[in-house]
Amino acid sequence: MQPSPLQLTDLFFVHSDIRPRIEPDVTSLPTSKERFSFNNTVITTTVEHAIAPEDDESPVSRLLVTLRFVLEDEGDAPPPYLVDVKCIGYFTIHKSAFPDPVKRLDVGVVNGASMLYGSLREHIFNATARMWYGEMLLPSVNFLEDAPSQNHQEAQPDVPVEKPRKTRKQKSA
Repeated sequence: MQPSPLQLTDLFFVHSDIRPRIEPDVTSLPTSKERFSFNNTVITTTVEHAIAPEDDESPVSRLLVTLRFVLEDEGDAPPPYLVDVKCIGYFTIHKSAFPDPVKRLDVGVVNGASMLYGSLREHIFNATARMWYGEMLLPSVNFLEDAPSQNHQEAQPDVPVEKPRKTRKQKSA
């Protein structure tokens, strides 16, 4: 095992709103809690990033990545909870591992968002574990489409860039 060239140096939740979609009838005990499937549920994620000005003397680039995850009362299968959570991560990435600044930014944003999603997923699971409708485990995802070079405009690693992610609707099998 080796340390990754991308290191998370700080992580903060800047907004966390998790609540039941339907107010439970607390006068009777809940029945069995079934795991929610997310099929036909509208999930919105937004990934944004900014890169600090480069210091030629430093062996690392500094990067900020934000991730917002929203579940709303929409779609064919609305979720048991309404969720709006946003977290921010501060990262360093070794320049020697990715000499090309565009590739370095892509790796930082895609993998940074994935690291944040893992923390966000655990945060939501823990928050809902003692809620009325039971714990909610978010589906596994990837953020390859959020790589700045995948954007239709030219990626410029030395300028802060924002790229909202489009709403995804998962289809049932």
